[in-house]
Amino acid sequence: MSIKNMRYGLVLFAISFIFMFLGTSSASQAQCNLIPASNYFKIIGVTWGNATHIISAGPGINDVPLTVTLENYGGSCNFIDLKGYLELYGGISDFNGSSFATYYLNNLAPYSIFNMVFNLNIAKNVSAGNNTVLSYPFYISWNYTNDTIRSTQEYNLSIPLYGSPDLSFSVKNQPLIAGELNNVTLQVKNTGSGKASDLSPEISISGASILTQPSKISVIEPNTTKNVFFYAYLPSSSAGQPVTLNLDYNYITPYGYNTSIATTVDTYAVPNYNNGVSISILNNSIESGNIQNTSIVAYDTSSYPIKNLTITLTPSSPITLLDSDGIINFPTILPNSKVKMPISLYLTPSSSTVGSISAAVSYILNGQPESTTLLLNVLTPSNIELTNINTVILPSSPTVGSSFTLTSTLNNIGSETASAVSITPEPIKGISIEGENTTSLGSIPVDTPTAFTLSFLISQSFKPGIYNIPIMVSYLNNLNQQINQTIIFPVNISKSTATFITSSGAYVATSQASGNATAYRNFKGGGGVPIILIITIIIIIVILVYYFYKRRKNSKRTKAHQ
Repeated sequence: MSIKNMRYGLVLFAISFIFMFLGTSSASQAQCNLIPASNYFKIIGVTWGNATHIISAGPGINDVPLTVTLENYGGSCNFIDLKGYLELYGGISDFNGSSFATYYLNNLAPYSIFNMVFNLNIAKNVSAGNNTVLSYPFYISWNYTNDTIRSTQEYNLSIPLYGSPDLSFSVKNQPLIAGELNNVTLQVKNTGSGKASDLSPEISISGASILTQPSKISVIEPNTTKNVFFYAYLPSSSAGQPVTLNLDYNYITPYGYNTSIATTVDTYAVPNYNNGVSISILNNSIESGNIQNTSIVAYDTSSYPIKNLTITLTPSSPITLLDSDGIINFPTILPNSKVKMPISLYLTPSSSTVGSISAAVSYILNGQPESTTLLLNVLTPSNIELTNINTVILPSSPTVGSSFTLTSTLNNIGSETASAVSITPEPIKGISIEGENTTSLGSIPVDTPTAFTLSFLISQSFKPGIYNIPIMVSYLNNLNQQINQTIIFPVNISKSTATFITSSGAYVATSQASGNATAYRNFKGGGGVPIILIITIIIIIVILVYYFYKRRKNSKRTKAHQ
């Protein structure tokens, strides 16, 4: 074989070697591309919640799961390293404050139905409504088994945001009358961001009779109040006592599913005077440890004017009457009308949940003197006041893109123990909580400093400055009522001075229309061929060509001298 033929043979061998590697990878890919790329995955459902618990989502809710259900039509090949990317903006973010939410699957069998779950934060200023649907870019990328070619598929993901109802209930026509059939007005308020439909309340009162249940409310929109009515008979023994309404109600959420909730509504009862006067305290709940400015209210329940009404108040411990001798006079009260006189009460801190005041009543009705003694009872919720007495932030001036811890010490400067204390940071876009959203502290007795520590992550896109981080403190009082208060923590966030160097390989992307696949090739290897191997072969070819060129040139030069 001549030198010239040997040189050409080496070149052809090297080129054939390269295409052999490239051809093997392409053949592997071709076996999986049996279906058009636009049909690889189809979205068949988008719901708030997860597979076992569907929820109502609305503004101001954090770490709420969004479940995207898809079906795989990608041929007979397994998918590996499957990733879903949801691009977010406009007040919606990932649970950690990022503008991208991601979900990973290691392996996916052909023709399967699967879920991708993204935990999202919804800012308070995001709009929600009956027909609100948000649209965000959604990408799926994957590899095939034993193949380095990566493909993507792009969608516009439609996310419903119909809001979340927040219902509260109260008795409008307080007080109720003992020993009489009461036509009770139940006031229903929706302070949430979404409507409730087919609301069906059901009332029960321990020791009382409910003759009719409230009628159904067809729909109650956000920021709306509606009244429903029911008849209840309270026994005479309930006079002067707190009355608790047990309320079970069902409704349909804005997303179309049924939910059931149980709660209680507190009211109170006064004695029945068909031919006389009814006496009550305007506020049926007075916080212990504080001065309460309220009023004594007198009702004329007869058909005649009440004259020369005198009420003598004698409080029992823990109630004290301030700035008054306890004697109240009303010259005249017209039939079916009421009058009131302001009084000031102080409740000494105690474990009692009910306080009592004896009211000796005398008056003239239809020319006849009348007198009676009533017992006026009020609920006495405990006086609890949690305040922040010390704050430590480490580092003291955290930088953009870094983490920091906030340690606060709370002290109860009230008069009674706070139970079931919990800490929940309220969201700030770009600053996310690391770990659980809610931290439980148990009980905090009076004058017992109690510390908690929270960790936060600042996003790379966050702007430096001084920001106020609100943290909600929730606890229960002696009446098992939940009390919420918010404490503000200022944090000085400075500009990052760190330099970040990315060591990952560069990528080239060939984009196609929405719904089509996009192939990505890593410059570290074209279609799976290590780049160092290709470079080595090229160097060998260059050296061989140069060697034979120099040898041929030297041979010609030798012949010329001869």
